[in-house]
Amino acid sequence: MAPFSVDSVAEIRHTLGQHTAVTRAGNGDILAMYGDFTDQMEGQTGYLVRSRDGGESWGEPELALRPRWWRGGTHTSLGMQTLSDGRILLPWTHGESLKHNPTGRTRFVCLRSDDHGRSWQGWDEQMLPFHRVSPYGTIVELADGTLFCPAHGQTGSDGGYLGTCFVLRSSDRGVTWGDPIFICHEHANGASETDVTLLPDGRLLALIRTTGFPDERPASSGELPAPKVHWVDYSHSEDGGRTWSDPRRTDVVGQNMNAWVTAQGTLIAACRGIDGTSLLREEQIRPESRRYSDQSGYGIHFFTAEAPADGSRWRYRFTLPDPSGLRYSAHHQSGEPSVCNLPDGRVMVVYYSYDESIFRGLGDENCLNPLIRSEMKRIPHVFKRRPCRAILTEAGEGRPSRTRCLSQAADA
Repeated sequence: MAPFSVDSVAEIRHTLGQHTAVTRAGNGDILAMYGDFTDQMEGQTGYLVRSRDGGESWGEPELALRPRWWRGGTHTSLGMQTLSDGRILLPWTHGESLKHNPTGRTRFVCLRSDDHGRSWQGWDEQMLPFHRVSPYGTIVELADGTLFCPAHGQTGSDGGYLGTCFVLRSSDRGVTWGDPIFICHEHANGASETDVTLLPDGRLLALIRTTGFPDERPASSGELPAPKVHWVDYSHSEDGGRTWSDPRRTDVVGQNMNAWVTAQGTLIAACRGIDGTSLLREEQIRPESRRYSDQSGYGIHFFTAEAPADGSRWRYRFTLPDPSGLRYSAHHQSGEPSVCNLPDGRVMVVYYSYDESIFRGLGDENCLNPLIRSEMKRIPHVFKRRPCRAILTEAGEGRPSRTRCLSQAADA
């Protein structure tokens, strides 16, 4: 029997949405967050939707994040988390458009809600000494109440940029945050989106997105190596987040990797999956292309941890099916999975997925900004994403698998 099965997949809402996050509030509601546009683009805002029936239906979106000055934007992903006392934290950044000024500084903000996400406080800003700063992974809570929020940024100038990932520490339930504690500083292979997970043995695991490593293995006759291998890196902290081990490679080819511990204590992960050839588009793959992992195709790849279950090695299980039955042909068509445990022991994964109709449905009222119109021509795939969710059952819970795909209409 497979350790996990997919019960259902569905759109959360048929609208432009990415940079997803999900958490289960103290009252049992499921909260999902998504942003429109991308990467602190001018005018980008963030929306919150609520489900009171375990993700089967969702309420109307509420505008939760907005730029705080003219021609600014917002950026958030994965970080929203419910603490043990029921407080919900929502980390994000805002500032000038990073499309106009890629070296612009951004302001870190962590909102907090003590009424299950109905209202938010904590609009205090914190400047960080990097370019393009953004929180990414889930906020982690230690047994003593210490919190860590993972984030990433860049150093450098027009002559070249180096990736940096770090955690911010809070000892007052997210009201204030300390200076960055580096997981890795100026990573030679471009560290960016970094997720942090508290392992069952008490260690902290960081999973780090890289911009790709040169292929260091000699090719066999006829093999076509990938231009770069998009390995996910990992790092551990054994002293409660104060120091971190030097990053090393996992055996996962992908980006935006997020780990999670299920109600049964199983360490799982999902990522924007890249085919095991490390090539970014299906049309680039040839029979003689070298394979670096057994991952097949593109989409949200789902994994379980291999022994010793410390996040260094993973077993690829399957790719989540698309709600509309799309067969993905490129790595950018889905991504940014965020996970929460449901009350019945199952797992929900929220992510963005691809739909051409989103792009076609954007009217002039959404595209009056000249920058947005220009970006729609330069990176059109960014405007073809919508928020989705999958519900998975872990074996051993005594409940049958009922694999099915639900359309938006069936989910309403």
